[in-house]
Amino acid sequence: MVTFLNVHGFGSSGDNSKAAALRKHFPEYELISPDLPMDPFGCMELLEETIRKYSDRDLVLQGSSMGGFYSLLAHIRFGVKALLINPALNPSVLLLDRIGEVENYKTGEKGVITRDHVGIFEELESEIKQGQADNSKLLALLGEEDEVLDLPVIKKVLESKRIEYFCFHDNHHFDGYDELLGHDMRIRSFLLGAR
Repeated sequence: MVTFLNVHGFGSSGDNSKAAALRKHFPEYELISPDLPMDPFGCMELLEETIRKYSDRDLVLQGSSMGGFYSLLAHIRFGVKALLINPALNPSVLLLDRIGEVENYKTGEKGVITRDHVGIFEELESEIKQGQADNSKLLALLGEEDEVLDLPVIKKVLESKRIEYFCFHDNHHFDGYDELLGHDMRIRSFLLGAR
């Protein structure tokens, strides 16, 4: 049976709308949805521990925004199946606008983004670029009205890795995900299909 691991975006929490959608539409399946630290090393360490802990399960990651980036990285490292929702696949560029003090708007956790973080994400982006992807275990959903991401850049990364993606009339938060998850058989089949 599938176990879902929800990987939230920057400034969000494990109690996000994407986790709520999984709970609503797949109540019989286990859902793990931790609050991830802001620090990229801490975040990947927690994800890697969780993936190892549940290695005997049919684990499927659902990552949104920065969580989509981490989910793709986890796929490259561990081969886990991942649904990427508006994945922020160029975080080094996105974080340039956030250098300084930051606060998680859901948990209140405070942190500082530095140029060192930008360098770390550049290295992680390079790891994704050079890593091997199993296209049968990856799917991306893109909101064509995304106000945060540079979609042509994101599409270029996805295409370079030969990752299939579907485009929808939606924003960065992907407000229509709950409804989409209720009726889009392509997404439901991907999430519930064998690995």
